[in-house]
Amino acid sequence: MAPLDWLTPERVSAFLDRFGALAFLGLGVLSLYQGLTGPQTDVYFGADAFVWVGIGWILSGLYFWFSRHYSKGLSES
Repeated sequence: MAPLDWLTPERVSAFLDRFGALAFLGLGVLSLYQGLTGPQTDVYFGADAFVWVGIGWILSGLYFWFSRHYSKGLSES
C-alpha cells in the first residue's frame, strides 16, 4: 500500500470543511468573548460589534460543519 493512498480528494475536502468550520467556530467564540467582556466601543442595536461578528462567525462555522453532511445525504437519495 502506498503511503498516500488514503489522500483522496473526498477526504481532503472533508478535512478542509471540518478545519474551516472549527476555525470559524473558534474565532466566533473568541470574538463573542471579547465583545461580552471588553469595553464597548462600537455599539449596534444594543450590542458590541464583536458580539455581532462572533455570532456571524459561529453561524458560519455551524453552516460549514453541517453543510457537507446534508449535501452528501441529499446526493445519495
